[in-house]
Amino acid sequence: MKEIIKIVLIFNAVFTMFFSACIKPKKKEVITGVKIYKLDSGLKNIFDKFDYLGINTIFCSPQIDSLKDFISLAKKRNKRVFLIVTVFYNLEALKKDTSLYAVTNRGRIAKDDWVEFICPENEEYLKNRIKYIIDLIRIYNPDGISLDFIRQFVYWEMVMPETKPEDIERGCFCKKCINGFKDFSRIKIPEDLSTTTEIADWILHNHKKEWGVWESEQIYRSLEKITKQIKAVNPKILINLHVVPWRKTDYGNGIENIAGQNLKRMSQLADYISPMCYNHMLKRKPEWICSVVRDISRRSYKPVIPSLQVEKEYLETKVSDEEFRDSVNNGLKPPSSGIVIWNWETLMSCPGKIDIVRNAFTKVRKF
Repeated sequence: MKEIIKIVLIFNAVFTMFFSACIKPKKKEVITGVKIYKLDSGLKNIFDKFDYLGINTIFCSPQIDSLKDFISLAKKRNKRVFLIVTVFYNLEALKKDTSLYAVTNRGRIAKDDWVEFICPENEEYLKNRIKYIIDLIRIYNPDGISLDFIRQFVYWEMVMPETKPEDIERGCFCKKCINGFKDFSRIKIPEDLSTTTEIADWILHNHKKEWGVWESEQIYRSLEKITKQIKAVNPKILINLHVVPWRKTDYGNGIENIAGQNLKRMSQLADYISPMCYNHMLKRKPEWICSVVRDISRRSYKPVIPSLQVEKEYLETKVSDEEFRDSVNNGLKPPSSGIVIWNWETLMSCPGKIDIVRNAFTKVRKF
């Protein structure tokens, strides 16, 4: 009997080894994506180019022409479409109602160059914005929603490596937000402080940590309301979050304490996290991209897909093909779950970079 059991055990072991060797491990999904804000040619021509480059996911503006036809063709071509929706950046709403503006720690409206922000405590605005998102889902039935500007006001594109945290203008410090902070933290603000600047300076000097928690709470609550209603309409829809490309050690954990993006909490409500790793504009080397992905991956629960810039923004020097190739290679290094090219229109004007993307995405498809 013992000999029979021994033979059976050996047979089972050999069979298991053989069977396991014959089964290929499930391939990790890799996003090969692009952001597109306008159509530069006919739909068929554009999708032929998507196929040529190996793009499997498209992040597009709801304002592009022929959106219904675009999404319909994407489904036929087996490509996912995420609609990019801004949350607290809404120029149309601000033009109609300037009272929506957030207020910075310097006592002025949250407006710097093109960046203009709405106060995250405005419940009526958020309610209307959620309705807008729900309408998009019902009309166009996209595969996903990509939430942008789901954060506090900060012009991070102009924050360089040497910038000190205390020099970064931030918000919102309007009366509603300050009162909300007092209720949330139970911290009493001295009554002799009258101006926004005085109050903001006192808070950031004496209770910076508590203020950072409050700002993160504001953004998390907003995200929770948005995602809850999105999932109620379509439980299977995917949600991507655009996040500031700051590591925990950058600017005193500025991603939480300034931008209000607590990745550990926010990632529980999303499917993907996409840091905007625009290294050239931020005067960072391509290797920095991989370090951002690693850091964000450690602090979130979901796949990280960095967004990479194609050509110069803000700076006079161009992004060389060599730098772009290094950026793409670093963006694809583990634990990255792919990359998103920002953006389609610029990429199409750079032949050398088109080849770089195609070669990189071709390699991705082979593994």
